[in-house]
Amino acid sequence: MSNAPISWESKKQSCVALSSTESEYIAITEACKEAIFSWQQCSLSNIPYRQLIGGLMYLATTSRPDISYAVSYLSRFLDRVTEETWTAGKRVLRFLQGTKTLGLTYTKHTNSDVILEGYSDADWATDKKSRKSVSGSIILYGNNPISWSSKKQTCVALSTAEAEYVAAAQTAQDLINVKALSCREWKKSIIDWYRYQKDLSLGIMA
Repeated sequence: MSNAPISWESKKQSCVALSSTESEYIAITEACKEAIFSWQQCSLSNIPYRQLIGGLMYLATTSRPDISYAVSYLSRFLDRVTEETWTAGKRVLRFLQGTKTLGLTYTKHTNSDVILEGYSDADWATDKKSRKSVSGSIILYGNNPISWSSKKQTCVALSTAEAEYVAAAQTAQDLINVKALSCREWKKSIIDWYRYQKDLSLGIMA
C-alpha cells in the first residue's frame, strides 16, 4: 500500500466525480419513476376513479362526515390515479359496506336552548411535498351537525399552533356565514308572517 500523500487536486477531482455520479443516479431514478408512473397511467386509464370519488364526495357532504378526510385526500389524485389510490378508494367502499347502518341523528329542540357552535382541529405538515396542514371543522346547531369539512390549508404553517389558528379562523368564517343565513331566514319568516296577517285583516275587512 502506498503511503504517498494525496494532493488537494486529487481530492477535488474525486469529489467532483462523486457529485456527478450522484446527479446521474438521481436523474436515472427520476426517469424510472416517470416511466413507472406513465405505465401505471396507461394501465389505469379505464378505471372509473373519478366516478368513485364523485360518489364518495356526495356521501361525505350529505350524511357521512367520517369519510371526509379520506375523500379529501383521494380527490387530490383525480388527474394522476395510481394503484395505491385506487386500492384506497375501494377500501373506503368496504368501510361503507361494513357501516351502512350508521348515519346522522337529528333531534328537535325548543328555540330557547338552541346554540350555534363550531369545533375545529388541524394536523401539522402532513403533506410531504408541500408541507401544508389539513384543517377539519364541524358546526352544530342545537347539537345537530349542519356543516363539516376537511380540507388542506392554503398556507404553510410554521408550528402546530399556527395550523390550529388557521383552522379556527376558517371555522369562525363558516360560523359567521351560517349565522347570517339563519338570521336572514328568520327575518324572512317574520316578514312573511306580517304579510300574512295583513292579507288576513284585509280579507276580513272586505
